[in-house]
Amino acid sequence: MAESFDIRLEAPANWKTWLGDTKPDSDTSPQHVLAGAKRMMAYLDFVRNANGERRLIGQCECWLIMRTKMGINSIQDMLNQITHGESLHADPIFDTFDESKVSKSVLSPKQSGSGVWGTELERGVLVLIKDVFIQREQRNCGLGRKLIEAVLATIQERVQVFFAIALPHCPLFEVKDALAQYLVDDVYDFDKRTVEFAIRFLRTLGFRRVGSSDWFAYAGDPDHPSRRLASKDDFDPVDRG
Repeated sequence: MAESFDIRLEAPANWKTWLGDTKPDSDTSPQHVLAGAKRMMAYLDFVRNANGERRLIGQCECWLIMRTKMGINSIQDMLNQITHGESLHADPIFDTFDESKVSKSVLSPKQSGSGVWGTELERGVLVLIKDVFIQREQRNCGLGRKLIEAVLATIQERVQVFFAIALPHCPLFEVKDALAQYLVDDVYDFDKRTVEFAIRFLRTLGFRRVGSSDWFAYAGDPDHPSRRLASKDDFDPVDRG
């Protein structure tokens, strides 16, 4: 009996044209926080038997963000809304006063982390990886990785410069469920394990910490310094002296 996995993408019908058009969206008022952003979903199906019977076993939600289409809206406000406030608890990745600029505190000499990131995050398309979910019985098979890789490869075909960003408390809403089998008396310790689990996952995909912040980023350019940095050499806050 033939069995396989199939990934399908769901995105707004005009998203490919939208990526190539630098004109601002029609509604860039402060009330329209998501102007300049489009949602994309990737679904993973388990396909079984000759009839092509399908069963949904996983999904990934991400958002394409075009700075040129945002008008006066704030990237930080957009990230807060998309992540339902998760990014409020993280270090601001963009400057409070100039939302198109990477936060000076993130890349300051004392907090530059591994040193592989600079002001390049101020250019190109941003891809926010919001969350990933794989059914319990199909986990630990590399399927979550395949989902995100499919999204990144699709965007790579359409834009020359893009960066994917993610928070380790954000990309895997399955993490706590995956760790629930362990008895953890200390809630803080449980949350710490959750974040560590998500960080390892992001690093296997090529994401590296941005400066000393909570954010991780992936460069679409294979020659970017972050792509040559081994996971074990990536910066962690515990490395601070």
